[in-house]
Amino acid sequence: MKNDVKWCIREISSYWEFFFGHFKDHVNYKACDNYHQLKQEVDLFMEEYNHHRYQWGLEKMTPAQYRGHLLAA
Repeated sequence: MKNDVKWCIREISSYWEFFFGHFKDHVNYKACDNYHQLKQEVDLFMEEYNHHRYQWGLEKMTPAQYRGHLLAA
């Protein structure tokens, strides 16, 4: 049981690392002067990532499309 938990944590961690790698590549967070600008940049990135960026691991769908696909099944 203990090894299963470690594997699961590592698996989740790799997804976060993958996501934040893309985040840092596409969001110019260092140019933001205040919280409002940063939030706007993050919101734009999340819209693009969830609704317009197709992902191979999600059967070539966006996360929003894949979520809808799972809910319809």
